[in-house]
Amino acid sequence: MILRDDYFKMSDAERLKILSDIESRMGEKRILMKVQFNDLKAQEEEQKILNYYKRIP
Repeated sequence: MILRDDYFKMSDAERLKILSDIESRMGEKRILMKVQFNDLKAQEEEQKILNYYKRIP
């Protein structure tokens, strides 16, 4: 984590690099969260289908 004083002592180029690094890490996490969400939705749908077929005599 960058301390506030350190952030303001940096050059603009250093700040932009750090901010772009943070943004790319957030993008990676966002993609991972979407994949995990899609996996959970697929499992939920699969469970609904299995429950439906269990009810059919």
